Amino acid sequence: MPDQTEPQLYLLGGTDELYLEEEGRVFRPGDAMPRTLTNAKRMSLQTAGIVFGTEHPEPVPEPKVLAPGEAVTETAADEKPRRAASKE
Repeated sequence: MPDQTEPQLYLLGGTDELYLEEEGRVFRPGDAMPRTLTNAKRMSLQTAGIVFGTEHPEPVPEPKVLAPGEAVTETAADEKPRRAASKE
């Protein structure tokens, strides 16, 4: 499984489709580019007018597993601030 913290490179434009000989497949705008695309190959494609963009994946927090009998408690982040009582 690839490292999920590494940014993913996407084909954004400059062509309707891009055929990479070493991959043996056609990529269209919006497709994720292979992680094996070398920096030199990417630079040569950009020089030819191909546009790439990156997306940095957000880390996904693991859900907390409760032990049997453990109660769900609210954390300070879940609590809403209380309004001050009005003085009349």
